[in-house]
Amino acid sequence: MTPAPTVPLAVVCSNTRVAGGETFLLRLARHAPSLKPPSVFISLGFNGGSLEQQLQAVGAQVVRFPAPRMRHVVSTLAVARRIAAEVRSRGCGMVLANGTHPFVYASIAAASAGVRVGQWLHDPPPFSDGNVGMDEHLVHLLRGDALLLCNSRFTLRAAEKTRPAGARLALTPPGQAVHPGDDTTTREARLQWGLRDDQVVLGFAGRMGALKGVWHLAHALTARADLAGRVQLFLVGGDNLGREGGVATRVGEMLRAAGYHVVMPGHVQDLRPCLLAMDFLVAPSVFPETFGLSVLEAMAFGLPVIASRIGALPELVVDGETGWVVPPGDEPALGNAVAAAVMDAAERTRRGQRARALVKRRYSIERMVHAFETAVAGADTSLVGDAL
Repeated sequence: MTPAPTVPLAVVCSNTRVAGGETFLLRLARHAPSLKPPSVFISLGFNGGSLEQQLQAVGAQVVRFPAPRMRHVVSTLAVARRIAAEVRSRGCGMVLANGTHPFVYASIAAASAGVRVGQWLHDPPPFSDGNVGMDEHLVHLLRGDALLLCNSRFTLRAAEKTRPAGARLALTPPGQAVHPGDDTTTREARLQWGLRDDQVVLGFAGRMGALKGVWHLAHALTARADLAGRVQLFLVGGDNLGREGGVATRVGEMLRAAGYHVVMPGHVQDLRPCLLAMDFLVAPSVFPETFGLSVLEAMAFGLPVIASRIGALPELVVDGETGWVVPPGDEPALGNAVAAAVMDAAERTRRGQRARALVKRRYSIERMVHAFETAVAGADTSLVGDAL
């Protein structure tokens, strides 16, 4: 049984563009009883994204406290004190943070208000040895009663290495509704995006950056000229926030020169219409993903996935069952997996069906809510973790 909410919560976030972690937060805001009003989302205002608007659209209560990006200590402390006053006035029992910068404000505010602090660990902090852990310069802000919400077993294991004594870990993965899908909607989606109906559609969804493995995918495909007339490429996502110099454009040019039909719509707010047009998804990351929400969404649509054996991706993609798993950065192996997916429609269907079944069994919206409510209520979450 899911514990009933007892006291309101405060969630500190920045008004960023909605990506994986923010999508998870929006789903919790929509479905989790403990995040309904009088609980409050405190937006720090910077980043100029759409998270505030989308939180309000799902019925969340949002308060904006415009804040500096921690360049000025006095201003940072002043905003944190304002947040603490808001927490006290609303009787909140915990301050949760979504993101690294919000965590600093949340930690100071929670200490000032005399309540617990928590953080979602769904973004990989800087790492040097291939292991994801908490930023060393942030660990000292955590008290012994802190709650760390981990979205995968991979994140849970990494957090165990860096958490302060007494901080509590909870496994709280995202939830996803399954989509039945049908041939009619698939054809309509392909027409909408300018894709052909007579070729297999390989999908990619994520930021067009080196760490997401897009260059390895491009090289793997250009080395397989035999696939150019059999598969078209639907690559969804914008450049890595402008930091990598037009990767999307260069990748597109490279693949078109190799003879592939390539459609690249850029960043989209809602991935679902794109997934309807795909036959399978490729997630060729070369850095340790802490979850892989686009992979979960694709599986919920009955799509098999080709994924790198890194981070949390193998928790979702089981080789031979829900997709194909390859070593990260291994371009020949990636090309062979793509060829296998393209050539065998029956196998794509079989693995896609098992992918949808896994999502329904392990990653339902109900399980997401139960895990989160159990964690913030302070109950034992070991059973939640064992069930996954």
